[in-house]
Amino acid sequence: MAKQLSCRDMSVDCPWFGVAETVDELLKGAAEHSAAVHDAKDIPHEMMESMRRAVKEA
Repeated sequence: MAKQLSCRDMSVDCPWFGVAETVDELLKGAAEHSAAVHDAKDIPHEMMESMRRAVKEA
């Protein structure tokens, strides 16, 4: 089953919404979005773990 995550799931006021087949693919897309749009080039390990916990089934 596909996975989903949005910036709003992380309490960020941004319309980005990602869907991917795996959690790792989804987090990669979220990291790329964060770098491109939010200027977050280096996401701390703790934040990545928070993002991982926020992933939902699509």
